[in-house]
Amino acid sequence: MSSFLFKQASFLSKSAVRSLSHISQRLRVIEGLLSQDSGIDVSKLSIEDVFPSVVMCINANAIEHRKIGQSVTMEMYRNFGFKRIEGLLEQFNQPTIKLLAKDIKELAPYAQ
Repeated sequence: MSSFLFKQASFLSKSAVRSLSHISQRLRVIEGLLSQDSGIDVSKLSIEDVFPSVVMCINANAIEHRKIGQSVTMEMYRNFGFKRIEGLLEQFNQPTIKLLAKDIKELAPYAQ
């Protein structure tokens, strides 16, 4: 399901593919699936398909987009661990790394 949410064919128009408003709403769906009370077997989710969208939101100017990117990152960390999301974290800017390092102990060496 996660791979379908972010494929170009799942958007109604080509302009929506790069729209942070559309992408952040799709990330909210992923966040809901990853939450502990969803009852979904998250081991079957392909989170790597979500990485580009998370990076877009994390680097956005609007705080609400950044927050959903951070929230999805934390849910992925809780469900899959640091090793599985390490490639994603390498794409974040330094202020985001510092913010996430408060909850992700493995990020402490990167937060200078």
